[in-house]
Amino acid sequence: MIKVLVPRFQLDGCTWYRAKQPLMMAHENEQIQLMEFDPNVLTTEQVFKALKTADVYFLRFSFAQAADFIKELKKTYPTKPIVFDIDDDYFDVNPLNDFYGTMGTKEVYANGKPLWVEGKNFDPYANRKRVIDYEYCLSHATAVTVTTEKLAEETSKYNDRVMIIPNAIDFARFPKIEVKHDDLRLLWSGGSSHYPDLVTVKDDIERLMKDYPTLNLYIYGQVFTGLFTNIDQSRCHYQGWVNADGHGYRLATVGADVAICPLENNEFNQKKSSIKYYETAALGIPTVAKDMLPYSADINGDNGLLYKDDLYSQVKKLLDNPELRKKIGENGYQWVKENRNLENTSKDLADMLNSLVAESFGFFTHKAEEIEKISIVIPTHNRLELAKQTITSLQKHTPRNLYELIVVDDDSTDGTREWLKTQDIDKLIEADHHACGLSKNLGIEAASHEHIYVSDADMFFEEGWYEELFKIYPTLPPIILGALGHPWWPTKYAFEGINLVEQQPGYSWLITKEIYNKCGPLIETRIPGVDDTEFCNRAKKQGIFVGWLPSGKVYHCGITRADGSITYGWEDQVKNYPKHIITK
Repeated sequence: MIKVLVPRFQLDGCTWYRAKQPLMMAHENEQIQLMEFDPNVLTTEQVFKALKTADVYFLRFSFAQAADFIKELKKTYPTKPIVFDIDDDYFDVNPLNDFYGTMGTKEVYANGKPLWVEGKNFDPYANRKRVIDYEYCLSHATAVTVTTEKLAEETSKYNDRVMIIPNAIDFARFPKIEVKHDDLRLLWSGGSSHYPDLVTVKDDIERLMKDYPTLNLYIYGQVFTGLFTNIDQSRCHYQGWVNADGHGYRLATVGADVAICPLENNEFNQKKSSIKYYETAALGIPTVAKDMLPYSADINGDNGLLYKDDLYSQVKKLLDNPELRKKIGENGYQWVKENRNLENTSKDLADMLNSLVAESFGFFTHKAEEIEKISIVIPTHNRLELAKQTITSLQKHTPRNLYELIVVDDDSTDGTREWLKTQDIDKLIEADHHACGLSKNLGIEAASHEHIYVSDADMFFEEGWYEELFKIYPTLPPIILGALGHPWWPTKYAFEGINLVEQQPGYSWLITKEIYNKCGPLIETRIPGVDDTEFCNRAKKQGIFVGWLPSGKVYHCGITRADGSITYGWEDQVKNYPKHIITK
């Protein structure tokens, strides 16, 4: 089990969701061993002892010394991977903001007293250093984890290995409890940085409070008592922050009828996550959110409501219809349960950490699994002689009880389809000629087994190919593994038994349905190799390896030129593989 070292973070909400909670769950599920240290307490000797025993380091920008720490790590332990997590785009923050949040140019009040005013109580040098440190952390980490696709796009400018780990809910900490009350209750929660967001709906809230005399407003998190001046304060209920692990229970005790998630429409907010929606939806509370990213990516009208400029009307719709509240609340709960469950996201994070460690140390930590049978997918189009060679060699050198054979004939006119109908093929799919990627998708989706071997119709399977491939494959983490790669392709990392590559693993490779469902489908193109390469690039961004097996016994025997002619063999492969067989 790999050892993951993290600083003992201050447990604010962001750090709780991004680091503490998912890593704790992965630890409890025995996917990783979590180690914590406090750099402010331990001696230098103690810190370096902890560093030495760890396999991978997990840092966040909320860790004040993150940049300096990464510099020391790179110097002292250059081969050990560093994962840097972010959930905000700090390049898009007002440099005058002392708290480095999103308060912008607005005055912020807490308990009726000024909390922050533009141009006051800030250190421009310190803020500039934060930006420099932020860029260094992004650029020098082994991998970066982010919350959303839009933030991943921005982050990819600084690091080519970015993985999306969405914020998620530990449902054990968000109990659905029934709170009986005679009034109506409107809930908002957030920190001081969300003041501009709340300001955008101030008039709507005050109008709702006026039109619904039994409506009470609950503000949880940052206490903005000076904002709602036109509301009877006896109907406003303020609750400051509680411990992050108790936040869900505290929200549940409100018994809110409707929750709101307003946002000021700017680039910074568009890169944030929908965590406030996940929290309220996990409690079964129907939620109204701003119609913009990130909320528009998750809320579809059935699991929550969106508003463009008129929060009032959408909230009113829910306040006036108890049945609609119940329906949307339940749909929201089910959506978050299925799509933002911490059990799943913590496993994804653990898998990525395991993969990084495997890469750095040259071995893999996943346990071998029993693979009883695989699906073999072969697409073909007007390659009769090559298809004969491929399928005949496969059948001759593979025990029949170990595989199902799926052939996708893409509108062949040279007799290929007729010949295929005479062969021992489990599933023959007749397709209209569109693209090789489409044919592979059809075959993969028709596969009966979890492990799927996808091969072009111009390969030769040598005796022992199956045994050679599966001698090592069960010991690997999530990977797209080619039984044959091209020796002249650049290999970035070499392990005992396999090579990892930057592009595709050759034209004959093994995947799982899980990988395909996560990263697929392949794009539809007629350009050779593009569908494979593009698919592999997407997979790599999800923390999946791409590699080929030098000891593999599957050989490329020919290619079909644009004019329809067949060229048998490639000179480099003939030279590098003495047993290369060319069959005409």
